[in-house]
Amino acid sequence: MDVIVIGAGAAGLMAAVTAARAGARVTVLEKGKKPGRKLAVTGNGRCNLTNVRMEASCFRGEDPSFALPALKQFGTKETLRFFLELGIYTKNRDGGLYPHSEQAAQVVQVLTEEAAHRKIKCKYQTDIQKVEKRNGRFLIYTPGWTYEADTCILATGSPAAPDTGADASGYGYAQSFGHSIIPVYPVLTGLKAEGSLFPKLSGLRCEGRLTVLADGKETASDIGELQFTSYGISGIPAFQVSHYAVKAWEQGRSVELSVHVLPEFDEKSLPAFLKARAMSCGYKTASSFLAGLFSQKLIDVLLLTSGILPDMQAEAFTDEQFYALSAAISHLSGRMTGHLDISHAQACTGGVATGEIDPCTMESLLVDGLFFAGEMTDIDGACGGYNLQWAWSSGYVAGKHAAVWRPGKG
Repeated sequence: MDVIVIGAGAAGLMAAVTAARAGARVTVLEKGKKPGRKLAVTGNGRCNLTNVRMEASCFRGEDPSFALPALKQFGTKETLRFFLELGIYTKNRDGGLYPHSEQAAQVVQVLTEEAAHRKIKCKYQTDIQKVEKRNGRFLIYTPGWTYEADTCILATGSPAAPDTGADASGYGYAQSFGHSIIPVYPVLTGLKAEGSLFPKLSGLRCEGRLTVLADGKETASDIGELQFTSYGISGIPAFQVSHYAVKAWEQGRSVELSVHVLPEFDEKSLPAFLKARAMSCGYKTASSFLAGLFSQKLIDVLLLTSGILPDMQAEAFTDEQFYALSAAISHLSGRMTGHLDISHAQACTGGVATGEIDPCTMESLLVDGLFFAGEMTDIDGACGGYNLQWAWSSGYVAGKHAAVWRPGKG
């Protein structure tokens, strides 16, 4: 069986190795100068390989459950075993599993070494002009040469992080075979806002809950360390909710970003907590009364938002002022006006419609022998190793089934 894999990223390398281990003759075509460029910088170069928690809620797309059959075949346990056999010993950091060396480049190294060991032909700087199927064979046209194969795996990734060579070419290949593309937007990225005091907090990092409200309805929420910026808000919580915020905003909906900077208190208990605090130190000014809870930069913004003068004594607060301060603490908000562009995104949402792919084999339902793997499908994951796990799982499944495919077998 001749298998061609287009793309030498995480999903493509996994698919190639798996197909070769199953006995196929494998060729990998990559437009870049070397393999795994995006993989080599993932996790700030530390490479969050996977996560101990693995369920449908960790994945996003038009149908997140599409990911489950592949995850069942090749999940966290299988991923750890695979990389351990290649020499990558892992360590657990709050559920995220990393190489013990924390060197993403070594993950690329062991995959390419395994590819060489399996006699996989890797062709770099390959300019693919056209991909088609004729007389039961896949033909991949490049300047001066046409590659042929029984099966073809498209694993070109998304255009996120273009400085690593990523682009949207794979979507064109898929469309040429009749596949639909769900609109592609950047995710795991910062969110822009206006009409807020976020810019006054630029540079501040603090714990908080970020909530996305689309047309007034809560659509996503996450707690963690937020980073306020000149354009809006970033940090892991912003990345975690970005899929929902970006899609809603791109669809033309009204999106509000609301921050609760003391999320351990709900709206009912917070005013009582502030009143008790004022009773114990009523002699303090409004500004010093909040010291020990928030940074001075955040205190200034909270008082400005609630309309309380900084030098007012805490014992003089009215009930209305306590409620106004509580509202500022729990709903520091702004209207979303956009997001950072694709060059700042770690991943993309959208891609090849999963309704046109068999979730158990990753084979096209439109074209026999055509398979998909990785981020070019309409599946993206939360922060924490989920996008890489999707690459490993979908790459394994595509490689496994492409290697044993027969006409009419499906």
